[in-house]
Amino acid sequence: MIRFLTLDAIKKEYPRLARSVGELSDGLRNGKNPLDPSQSALDYLTPLTKGCDWLFEHLSQYQTKAYAAIADQKPSLLVGERIWTDSRIGKKRWTSAAFVKLGDRYIVLHPEFVGRIEDSGVRHPCYARYSALPEGIAKAYYARMDGMEIVHQLPHDPMTSRVLPTKISGWQRAKHLCKGRKTRDDMVSALKTVADPQVTESIVESFWVLLDTREQDSTAMKGDYLLVQEGSQSKHVFHVRDWDFSGVRKVEEPELLMDEYVAHLFGDASNDFDFSAFGRSVG
Repeated sequence: MIRFLTLDAIKKEYPRLARSVGELSDGLRNGKNPLDPSQSALDYLTPLTKGCDWLFEHLSQYQTKAYAAIADQKPSLLVGERIWTDSRIGKKRWTSAAFVKLGDRYIVLHPEFVGRIEDSGVRHPCYARYSALPEGIAKAYYARMDGMEIVHQLPHDPMTSRVLPTKISGWQRAKHLCKGRKTRDDMVSALKTVADPQVTESIVESFWVLLDTREQDSTAMKGDYLLVQEGSQSKHVFHVRDWDFSGVRKVEEPELLMDEYVAHLFGDASNDFDFSAFGRSVG
């Protein structure tokens, strides 16, 4: 059973909570780090102003089952802030995070900066990743946010995004999850059979992890992974289970897979989701 955050866990980590724009600190309302106004902060103002209907508008269009499962929980947004004195350096520090409330469960929302992908297009630093995805996945999960994540404790590592489509600015290269040279060589050998010949970048540099189903902090080489080749316009997605690249499979209907999978997470996730039903062997 997937473990979710509770409100008590969020309150313990973030003493200041905002459910509306008026409850944000002055800094966040202005898009600035409250301790250093020269630094831009993530855009919490727009999602709080426009609400979940705006945030999940593309999800409702492209991922109807996932959207229904989320909408059934009457989602709302929560932003947390924390200022504390770092005893190591004797200075104040600030951090923030956003969450989506789903009933009595909370998930992490990774908001964008002003100038999100759907507005910036090719000027966005993650556009090459975004454009490699099937349209329904790209727009539903990344057009208006950096991604979402399920964690069960705070603080969490925002660069190790799990369970939901991974935070796009923090995608990991597939090679980083390989242990040892032989594992990496096996990965390269397998991915050569599915690589887009139009992509000039090397195998180890061009394949990224779109989805890592392991729960927060798990280091086990188990679970399901979806891979995407950045720079490819094929829109292909590949499935690997338990990091066994000899069994890499091309996902036949990636948008349908993601829709069914996310709906499963927010519905009855008491049993494992069967990714293999959506793929075929390649090579």
